[in-house]
Amino acid sequence: MSIVLFKEITTEKALSDLEEKASKYDGLYVEMENKEERKFVKDHASLINGLLKKVDRARIDIKKEYGVMVEDEALLIKNRLEEANKPFTLLISEYKIVREKQLAKEKEIQAAKDLAAEMPIMHEEAISMNELHDFKIQQEINIQKERDDEIARQARLESEKKAEQAELDKIQAQKQAKADAEQAIIDAEKAEQRRLKDIELAAKQAKQAEILRQEQEKEAEEEKLRKLEANKKHVGKVRGEIKEHLIKSCGLDNDLAKKVVIALTKTDRVTINY
Repeated sequence: MSIVLFKEITTEKALSDLEEKASKYDGLYVEMENKEERKFVKDHASLINGLLKKVDRARIDIKKEYGVMVEDEALLIKNRLEEANKPFTLLISEYKIVREKQLAKEKEIQAAKDLAAEMPIMHEEAISMNELHDFKIQQEINIQKERDDEIARQARLESEKKAEQAELDKIQAQKQAKADAEQAIIDAEKAEQRRLKDIELAAKQAKQAEILRQEQEKEAEEEKLRKLEANKKHVGKVRGEIKEHLIKSCGLDNDLAKKVVIALTKTDRVTINY
C-alpha cells in the first residue's frame, strides 16, 4: 500500500530511511552511559514518537472524508513506525533498568557509610537517654495533667456557652413566633380586603355586562321592528301597485281589486316578487 493520505506527514522514502537506520541498531549494543550515544538514541525515539502522534491526529482529522482508507493507511504507517522504533525504545528501557540498579546500589553504599559514621554518636546518645528517661516520663505526666485540666476547662466553657446560646435562641424563637403571628394577621387582613375588592369589582363588571346586554337586546329588538315596519311598507307598496294595475287593466273597483290581491297572496300557485 502506498502512502497517499498522510503524505503531508511522511512518505514511503522517509519511512524506509527510518526503518533502515533502525535496523542498524537492532540487536546492537550501544554505550548508553555515553552522553552522545544516549542522546542519539533518544532523539531518534522522540522523532518517531512525534510522527506517531501526528499520524494519530491526522487519522482523526481526515477520517470523515476518506473513511476506511484512513484507518488502513494510518495502521500501516503506525506499525512500521513502531517497528522502526523498537531498537531505540529497547535501548532506552534497558538503560533505565541499569540506571535504577546503579542508583539503588549507590544508595545502599551511602546508607552503610552514614550508619558507620553515626555509631559513636548513637552510643553516647544511648547513655544520655537513660538519664533522661525518668525526667521525660515525669514531664509527660505533668504535660498530660495540664492537658486534661485544659480539656476540662474548655468543656466547662463550651457547656456554659451552649447554655447561653440556647437561651438566646429561645428568646429569638419567641420574638420570631410573635412577629410571624402579627404578620399572619396583617396578611389575612390584606387578603380579605383583596377578596372584598374582587367581589365588588366582579359585581360592577356583571352589572355593566347586564346593562350592555340589555342595550344590545333593545337595539336588536328596535332593529327588528324597523325591518318589520320597512318590510310591511314595502309589501303594502307592492300590493298597492298590483291593486292599481288590476283597476286600470281589468276595470275592477277599488274593493274588488283589493280582495283579488289578498286572494293572490293566499295561494301557492302565484308568486309575488317584492
